[in-house]
Parts: sequence; C-alpha cells; structure tokens
Amino acid sequence: MANSSETNDIGSKPEKKTLQIAFLICDEPAEPTLKKHGGFHDLMHNLLEPLVKKEHQDLHLNVKGYDVVDKRQYPTREDLENVDCVCISGSFVEYAGVDSPWIMRLIGYVVYLHDEFPRIRLVGICFGHQIIARAFGAKVQTGDDTWEIGSTELELTTEGKKLLCDPQDLRATLRIQQMHSDYVSTVPEGFKLLAKSPRCPVQALVKYYEKHELDDMEDPPEYRHGEDRPPKPYSMMHVLTCQGHPEWHADVIEPLIDEFLKDGKIDQKLADEARSNTRKQDDSEVFGRALMRQLGLIWSKTRKAVENGAGTPPEEEEEKTEAN
Repeated sequence: MANSSETNDIGSKPEKKTLQIAFLICDEPAEPTLKKHGGFHDLMHNLLEPLVKKEHQDLHLNVKGYDVVDKRQYPTREDLENVDCVCISGSFVEYAGVDSPWIMRLIGYVVYLHDEFPRIRLVGICFGHQIIARAFGAKVQTGDDTWEIGSTELELTTEGKKLLCDPQDLRATLRIQQMHSDYVSTVPEGFKLLAKSPRCPVQALVKYYEKHELDDMEDPPEYRHGEDRPPKPYSMMHVLTCQGHPEWHADVIEPLIDEFLKDGKIDQKLADEARSNTRKQDDSEVFGRALMRQLGLIWSKTRKAVENGAGTPPEEEEEKTEAN
C-alpha cells in the first residue's frame, strides 16, 4: 500500500491551525488510478482541500494514511491527541461481514475510539461505513443482485436533508458515486438513517453525541484546529458514514470496472451500465461540504443562513407546527 503524502508529523503539535485527519487505509485503488491520483487518502485530500481553501485559507489540511491491513498500523495515543477525525476507507480486500483478524481489530478500534476519544469525529466511507455499522450491532450482507456502480440517486430522510444538503438548498435526493455489492441492512442502535436507495436500505448514517433530543444539551467537544464550532446539529455529529464515495470519480471507478469484469465479478451488461453511470452528474461537493460541517468547518454564508432559520426540512416544520 502507498505511503501517506502528509506534510506534517501528526504526533507533533502543528505550528499553524491544521485539520488533522487520520485515514485508515483498508485497500488501494487500481494501478492506473494509483499512479495518476494517488491512494485513497490522497483522493479524500483532493476532495476536501479545495473546499477548505475556499473560505479557510489560513487552515492547513493534513490527511495521514495508516495501513491497517498488511502493516496493522494505527494512530498512537500521542497521534490521537492532535487528530480531529478518523476516517475509514473503502475496501475490496474482504467482505466486511467476515471475522478475519484485521477486520475484527478494526471493529474493536472503532469502539475504542468512540469510547476513549469522544472528541474525535468518526467517518466511514463504503467499507468503512459497513465496519462502523457492524461495530455498533448492525448487519452487513452481500449479494450478486445488489451491485450499485457509478452515480446513484439516494432518497434522503428528513434527517438526511438537514445534515447532508446545503441549508440554502434542501433536496429530496442526492447523487453519489458507488462501487459495492455488500451493504448494511439494519440501522444500528443509537444511529439515525440519512439516506437509502432501492438496492441499499442503509446508504448513510449519523450518530449524535447523545441519543436524545438536541435541545438543552451541553456543547459538543471542541476541535483541535481551533475554528469556531458550527451551529447545531452539525457540531453534534459524532459519527457520519456513507455507502457511496464522495471522493471518487470516473477515473477511479472505470479501472475497477475493467478489473472486476476481467475477474468475472460482474458481467458485460453490468459493466456497460456501470461505465455509463460513472459519467452521470454527482453531488460529491455537497457531500464534501456536509463532511466539512461535521469536522467543524462551515462557510460564513452557510452559518448566516442557518442562524436565519434555513436548513429545516418542510416536513419537520410541519411537525413542529402540529406539536404547538
């Protein structure tokens, strides 16, 4: 697996304000993608850095990779003192439902982080989404007729509209790039469903710092990067996961389609459909901004919009009106 391209040692305190992400690498992309775009942690950096720099020019983004499969690398306790987020990557190494040693250790590490380092926000992408869901008791399943490849439309729940959409532009659906046949089939206890699709009932999840209602709660933990906390409910997101890949694009997925077709994992019909889907529009930047809000970064126009009442789905407004 490729080494990290980070510029700072995550274990030492950075000299300038830095958003530190520890990226747990569970696999690497196909060779053409690796040469052109780097590893999975580089792809995440490439998604977030333009969004960070658009308004937080003085903030440095550092994404450090840890090979948790072959080398069993994990952030040390010293590393974690300076980390704002731990993100778990996608993977085709193994099915997330098996009990192989590296997967069981990863599941245990998720629980350890959640319990011992609650200040650190957790993010799971695709396989990482499945691992986090499994760590909290959900079921992960697989099937030959459950493939979703390319830009896929997700139906958002009320909670999903509130957290994933830009508050000035609430939508009923969003599109995200996908590459999976394994899926989470149940919502783990303490989590809320954010999105679903016809072939995948659990496309995105959130776990807040408390299971109860957000009103009259203490503020969530501060971020190490030093930026002001975003308004609730964004700052209350402890864990955020998605089955899709906001950091992926056609250049990443098409070599995988070729590889899977050659290996007999998918047939020609599905491969042709998948190639067409990868070229469809997606909302990767919308997902990227949602992730930024979880990590404590929010654009001033977004903050102002929320303070002025934007970001509440109509159905939630109706519920509040009926309650009153």
